[in-house]
Amino acid sequence: MKESDYLNPNDIKSQCDQAIHKLENDNETLDIVSKSVTAFSTDNEIKSVSFENLKQQLADYITVIDAIKSANAYDIAEFSTLKDLVGDEVLDGANIQSQMKKALDNKEFYLEKADEYEMKKETSNSIIDLYYSWKVNDYKRLAESSQKLYDEWKSKSDKYDEIEGSTSILFSTTSSLREAITTALNSMSGRFQSGTYIPRTGFDWKKIMEVECLKLESWLKAKEELKLSESETEYLKQKGIVLTTMDIACIKRTEGTELVFLSKDKKALFYKGEIYTIYVPDNEISFQPIWKLDGKKEISAMEFDALEGILGFSLEEIPKEDIYTTSGHKVLSGELSSTDPNVKAAAGLSALLGLTQFTLSSLSKSEVTVIFQSSEGGNRGTICVGNSEDRATFQNWNYNIPMDTYRDSEPGIGKIWASDYAAGIYKIASGKDVPNPDGTYTITGTLDERHKDTNISGYLSYSTDGKLMYTPLTYSGDKAYIESVDGFMEFGRTQILDFSDKLSTPSFADEDSQKLLEELLKGENE
Repeated sequence: MKESDYLNPNDIKSQCDQAIHKLENDNETLDIVSKSVTAFSTDNEIKSVSFENLKQQLADYITVIDAIKSANAYDIAEFSTLKDLVGDEVLDGANIQSQMKKALDNKEFYLEKADEYEMKKETSNSIIDLYYSWKVNDYKRLAESSQKLYDEWKSKSDKYDEIEGSTSILFSTTSSLREAITTALNSMSGRFQSGTYIPRTGFDWKKIMEVECLKLESWLKAKEELKLSESETEYLKQKGIVLTTMDIACIKRTEGTELVFLSKDKKALFYKGEIYTIYVPDNEISFQPIWKLDGKKEISAMEFDALEGILGFSLEEIPKEDIYTTSGHKVLSGELSSTDPNVKAAAGLSALLGLTQFTLSSLSKSEVTVIFQSSEGGNRGTICVGNSEDRATFQNWNYNIPMDTYRDSEPGIGKIWASDYAAGIYKIASGKDVPNPDGTYTITGTLDERHKDTNISGYLSYSTDGKLMYTPLTYSGDKAYIESVDGFMEFGRTQILDFSDKLSTPSFADEDSQKLLEELLKGENE
């Protein structure tokens, strides 16, 4: 709080009441206009081509009116929140800062006097020693009183800062919708050509307006029904979580239980009445808040024999001769598709695992665990994936010897596949063909020894379009390169690509895995 800061809650509340009254009147007026326009545009007695054209424009205006009403309704709620947050005490920065300084100055003076009499006591005779002791204690009590007085004024300063912080996020939510409204009105202006209403192309303002209205309605309903604080509501906005009516019902259903639900937009999990955003660690060293463990949910520990692996990057299901051909180093029946789930994953950490026979180990036993954590900044849920075969691979891996897929392959067709595979990974990772189509190539690299002590293989999350994604757990010591195999004895190696940064690339989990995880969540909830 600065000296120039000033808060009079009565003035703020009066201004809020005026704003609420105006917005409510505006919405009442808009209701009347909307009903009148609707009645006019649906009048079956009026029939003409011109009227049909007019009806198209009127329908657009109805859409805009509804959007304005939604924005007004949300701002009304924001003004009501502001009234609650400002409290009932006048907070004058000039007076508060002055009183804080005065209290500290007095405290310093009293402590100096206490020290002065302490020194006098040390050089005094026993006759006046008791007097000096009394003065020392008296000044110390005065210093303590000054400290308490300072703390009281400091709490008022802190209260102002708290109010300022909690109210600073108000009235920004509707800005996107109001911008869309302005754009829509400008777009609709002058769109009659030869008596025909022609909407402007190239900008779908209706879609944007619809999305923004849904967000406002969602956040307002969540705030009211779940009794969310302003900071909790703001957290939903920052994470882009839009709760449906069913989501809110599911959140309430988890209160006092061990049930877990997935939000409809697949951005969050609901657990014990709280909202946890799905989180995927980036494994980078950075400042992290202190996270408290709220719970851990073992979603599965069962056989996946029929699924070919929950991680979604098993290459066993792809015929080897169709992965990479010696003639063109193409992928999947002669056509490179960088969006294919298995192909994208092939350039990830899986490129370093189990490729001596050019198949990734099928996952015979996997576990999925959700870890729920909270901090002052919000809640997060991390979906961890692990399996016994991966753990065995990591624990038995020789971390002292760099891997070389060509060197470690069987002679003959094995080495041909190894070279083709490396050439294909080169094209996926770089977007270009290998320098020499007739050359021989290999994947080399090292694994970070920290994998040995890790129980998980990676993390599950959902993409923006709702697809289940797998992100492998990687460490700074995980390195991968494409190298050409040189020399008559094929002992030479020349690095042509470092794709270490691609090892943590998320890939699509297979369809069966998605169904499995959703079924497991459903099973937990029933």
